[in-house]
Amino acid sequence: MAQFPAYPPPPPNPVSIVGPQYCAPYPVDLAIVRKVMTITDGNFVVQDINGNILFKVKGVLMSIHDRHVLLDAAGKPLVTLRQKMMSAHDRWQVFRGESTDSKDLIFTAKRSSMFQLKTKLDVFLANNTKEDVCDFKVKGSWFERSCVVYAGESDTVVAQMHKKHTVQSILIGKDKFTVTVYPNIDYVFIIALIVILDAINKEDLASRACDREIEKQVLNITNGNFDVNDTSGNLVLRVKGLLFPNRRLMLDNTGNPIVTLQRKILTAQERWEVFRGDSTDSDDMIFYAKKSSLIQRKTELDVYLANNVNEYVSDFKVKGSWSEQSCTVYARESNAIVAQMYKKHGIRSILIGKDKFMVTVYPNVDYAFIVALIVINS
Repeated sequence: MAQFPAYPPPPPNPVSIVGPQYCAPYPVDLAIVRKVMTITDGNFVVQDINGNILFKVKGVLMSIHDRHVLLDAAGKPLVTLRQKMMSAHDRWQVFRGESTDSKDLIFTAKRSSMFQLKTKLDVFLANNTKEDVCDFKVKGSWFERSCVVYAGESDTVVAQMHKKHTVQSILIGKDKFTVTVYPNIDYVFIIALIVILDAINKEDLASRACDREIEKQVLNITNGNFDVNDTSGNLVLRVKGLLFPNRRLMLDNTGNPIVTLQRKILTAQERWEVFRGDSTDSDDMIFYAKKSSLIQRKTELDVYLANNVNEYVSDFKVKGSWSEQSCTVYARESNAIVAQMYKKHGIRSILIGKDKFMVTVYPNVDYAFIVALIVINS
């Protein structure tokens, strides 16, 4: 369990928001595993300290509102979280089960102010209709995973997030951190607040989606033939062609190998495989991509993660026109966009030129993965 100097005295009675069965007389540590690149499915799994799955969070598609459902391990809906449309402070409402009926409202949460440098949420239980004083408050930094939940306007801590996340994969990662829920506090309520925190901060990221400028050195074959810069012109990644014509190496801005891309010889649909670091060992393969069909008028690639051995459905798909630098990357077979290329290039020289274009990588999607797809496209 996480170690803190001391726990405050537990409330004399369980603070039950969702249900008394979710209140324990002792501190509860929960591991939150956030699937960074899961776009259309649930992007949270909640585990106990032994790794057992307790809860999942599932995103609801085809909804006017941004909506999530918190499920128990058996798949039973516990609460539905819905963003209220046209609200200045990003108000979220939480209902029992799968309901969104006002009579099933449990609590609401909203930003304490419209403009914030750090996270601050006010939480109001359903019977607190005047909202003069909040019932709970969340403060801290979501980016650093160091938010604290307080009772009302007091300094009484009821739950605390702390870092326990690492990059588990260079390209396809999971963000893992721990939440300690203090004694007699409803831990499903705390998980619901974390989902709201993530959704609100995802909106902030969406307003500044990651733009990367790709500069392709057209006639340079054996040296780096891609430079990837941020919008300020700083080098982020570099792609080098190796002496082997069917192999590329992606490096970070200090020259460390990130992934190796290798074309598989004698494959009808031009299959490329991507490995960790400078390896080409099958154990280190991360994903592979191939043409969706043998003959194409426009670009269409199917992308499969290494564990997708059946290839029934691709994990990502690339569609568009490479010659026009207008390709789009989609999640699975859906219309959920994870990255977009668009023109920003010109012929600088008739013979020795540089082809320059932009790629916008959507929030929470790994841009090294997207750059690897662009190299394969090229």
